[in-house]
Amino acid sequence: MLGRQDDLWIPETYDTDSNFGTALSTLTNASRILIYCGAGVSNAETGLTWHSLLHEMTSSLLNEAKSPEDKRLAKALQAHIDRYWYAPQQNATLVAEFLDSMRTHRRLTYQTELGQLLSKSLYSRRQGGRLFKPQISLTWQIALFSVLANLAGSHVVIITTNYDTFLETQIKGFVKLIKSNVSIKIYHNYSPGMSEESSRGIQIHYLHGRVEYKSRSKSSVKKHQGSLVFSEQEYFKSRAKTRRWLERLTDTDTPPVVLIVGSSLLDPPLINWLQLNNQRRSSGDIKAFKSIVLQSLDPEPLSENSKNDDYWQDHLEIAKARLNQIGIDYYIPFRCFSDVIAFLQDASIKVSIPPTRRLYGKGKLVGLRDIFNTWTKSASYALQEKECADKICIAY
Repeated sequence: MLGRQDDLWIPETYDTDSNFGTALSTLTNASRILIYCGAGVSNAETGLTWHSLLHEMTSSLLNEAKSPEDKRLAKALQAHIDRYWYAPQQNATLVAEFLDSMRTHRRLTYQTELGQLLSKSLYSRRQGGRLFKPQISLTWQIALFSVLANLAGSHVVIITTNYDTFLETQIKGFVKLIKSNVSIKIYHNYSPGMSEESSRGIQIHYLHGRVEYKSRSKSSVKKHQGSLVFSEQEYFKSRAKTRRWLERLTDTDTPPVVLIVGSSLLDPPLINWLQLNNQRRSSGDIKAFKSIVLQSLDPEPLSENSKNDDYWQDHLEIAKARLNQIGIDYYIPFRCFSDVIAFLQDASIKVSIPPTRRLYGKGKLVGLRDIFNTWTKSASYALQEKECADKICIAY
């Protein structure tokens, strides 16, 4: 992947190879790494966009509606969400308002019922414990890199705007697999504090609240931790706390390298945070951090002719101009969202694990790099099988 020259994910005429390699070295050599995970990271697990999540939530509300009036309003709400799919925040407000008005168990709070509804929608597609094979999951790659980087001595902080615990579960799975004593600390917006002393290990910060797959207590109906930020009103109320939280995470003696994955870069708290950092850099503040954005290009509509490289070059120049303005240091574009893992795969291979930090398991030396290399070899062998190759040829 390093120095990649093909045009599978970026046009040949748009030279970002130097950006790719420089960004990779900047990230893997950092002593503090902060990974900001947007909605695209959860989409890799659930298959849900904001629109489809809201659609599923209204389907559940429709099924739970008791009165004819509630059923009629739920159908109208779902039709409205589908029609105005491009306005997710406004639609989330409508779902929140409808949920509050038709709560079936008045003994439960709105936040509790919202947590139950989100849990049902986010985890409804789990099959056999996972939605997709882990090898092709963006979440799997982020978790792998996070654990590898931490074993190499980097402090790793993960910030997510997502409610689900897919990434958290995957990280815990890796740590358990290698029998490591890596500490994993969870923070939500009721407990956003962080000190330099607690920065060892891996931290996961849920900006908008945390929704579990299953409650820890079988008798408990509460599925969430922290205050769920869902509607426009909740976003408005949380904006100051979110801003302070983000600033606190980067206001350290050693500024982190910030990797932004799965984000459209339209979230106001994120943009304000980046703009503030840009101002610090302009004033010569040594605490200003470096930032890397991994983004895929917009998918081409099947109903339209394929765009040529000149079109994408212009598109990328425009995107880069905006990112330069908000202070992004490295912009790494990919032709398809599924190719974003290429950067994380290279980062996982490149990050150095000192021999003294490698761990033993089942009587032999084991490290996550060994696990990753074993998987790549098995995948390579599988692709060489005639039956598999024939299926790929037929598909194309």
